[in-house]
Amino acid sequence: MKTLTVILLICSSSLFAQYYPHDESIDYREDFRGQYHFSPRSEWMNDINGLVYQGGKYHMIYQWGNKIRHGGYASSPDLLHWTDEGVALIPQNSFLPEEAIRNVSGEHVFSGSAVVVKGKTAKKITGSKDEAIVAIYTGTGAGTCLAWSNDVGKKWHDFTGNPVAHFTGEDRAYPRDPCVIWHKSSSRWILLLYENGTTFYGSDDLIKWEHLSNVDFGFECPDFFELPLDGQESNRKWVLQDANGSYLVGSFDGKTFLKDEKQDTLIMTLGLVTYKGEQRITRNPIKEISSLYTHSDSWEGQVIEKGTNLLWDSKSKTFDLTAEFDLTNTSATRIEFKVANKTIAYDISEETLLSEPCSPDDSNHITIRILVDWGQLELFSNGGVYSYSEQFAFTPERGDIELITDGDVKLVSMELHELKRIW
Repeated sequence: MKTLTVILLICSSSLFAQYYPHDESIDYREDFRGQYHFSPRSEWMNDINGLVYQGGKYHMIYQWGNKIRHGGYASSPDLLHWTDEGVALIPQNSFLPEEAIRNVSGEHVFSGSAVVVKGKTAKKITGSKDEAIVAIYTGTGAGTCLAWSNDVGKKWHDFTGNPVAHFTGEDRAYPRDPCVIWHKSSSRWILLLYENGTTFYGSDDLIKWEHLSNVDFGFECPDFFELPLDGQESNRKWVLQDANGSYLVGSFDGKTFLKDEKQDTLIMTLGLVTYKGEQRITRNPIKEISSLYTHSDSWEGQVIEKGTNLLWDSKSKTFDLTAEFDLTNTSATRIEFKVANKTIAYDISEETLLSEPCSPDDSNHITIRILVDWGQLELFSNGGVYSYSEQFAFTPERGDIELITDGDVKLVSMELHELKRIW
């Protein structure tokens, strides 16, 4: 039985021109391979290190190669269907064959980010004012480094002035993980670094960086973005988040981040809401996932009796299921979804989903959304205030789904959508 971590790397040496391609014969049907989540054809992937839109498509750079970290590269027209473009950023200490051109600085390509530039900034980095993608990453044994492409990702180049800042010294990978954004109000680039917490830097050209401030928060891979609170554009907040999914909400003046008094930490998100009197991050799937729906079933309001499996005739290994329950006057203490060999339990008395706090809403309703993709599980509740992700080895030959309770409970509604593969 194969898993993603043991897929062999097989490539054609005639295709080595600019970056290392993967074997086109891999059909994405291996056991546990996600069918609507991106994964590279071979080897290992980790942090997403840059996601930008340029030249009519999205570009994604990610850590690739467990033994020596490289920059894998993929593109998409819609954030759903991805083309594995191979390995774009190849460090000097690469384990790939000699024909794979070493085109970036450092022994490993550790995490970072990417931006799109043009004009004077592009000319300083690429030699041309043409629009370009610039990847900012930690080159181990070097520091914060730049790599660039000004032909829509076809060729990637090392910046001749690397490293531009934050020297790591020989064989070191700290400080690391530069996150770069354009801060419109101050008209300059802002860089966040995992360095004694999170350190902020500023620059006019992505090359010379000025120390701005430090926040005693965060572990690895900082991210920084602005969101409207409760959808109100007049009340926008800055969110500082780390690799653990922990976050702070506050304000940013171009130099200093000031967190609001009330905080709570959860998994990473796409929204910001007021929930039970606190500012809370939400995480939900993008709405475009509905374009992958194929066969669908729905159930109207009814009482699920103890021991009854409402999903007895449903089978799927790739699906999006949403169920809403009214917990008023229920005799049940537990609601269980079973997906192949995985049990997803909501404890009514303890108000926990998979043992994590998840309370019903003010009307005593609980909505649970489950996404299953062969070897991947994602859960959402309370509008995305609760979110959970897990790589799980669902038994490959099983597609059975169950919904059972240990007492009577009212189902308000339920929808089950099977999802087609993106490959």
